[in-house]
Amino acid sequence: MKAKRFTTALLSTILLSYASAMAQTIDVEVKVKGIEEAKGTVLIALGDMDKPDEMFTGLTEVKEKGEVTIVLHNVPVGLKTELNVFQDMNGNMELDTNALGMPTELCAKKNVTVKADKPVLEIKLLDILGMLGM
Repeated sequence: MKAKRFTTALLSTILLSYASAMAQTIDVEVKVKGIEEAKGTVLIALGDMDKPDEMFTGLTEVKEKGEVTIVLHNVPVGLKTELNVFQDMNGNMELDTNALGMPTELCAKKNVTVKADKPVLEIKLLDILGMLGM
């Protein structure tokens, strides 16, 4: 009888610990590098683009070349998703594209996993058209 109660208590403790770990959230710093012009706004979105209500988003004004940091709050630990970033140069809050659908503003996309022991994500903006020689 004591063994059964001990086993039940042990299983309960393990399940509660697992549920607690699964529900753990942290603040994540996103370092955006590759800013070539001190102009516009950098916007970030962490999550599934098809589920905008579940995404973590942030933005910051660009005041100098180089890099900016944006903090996202209460991000679930263990989240495996996409990080999307772009520098909005004209203030329309959208990633502008050409007639072929290619981005005309600096942007980047990266698959990430949020880890409690590494709450900093880094991503570098790219000039897609420039890379393609367009």
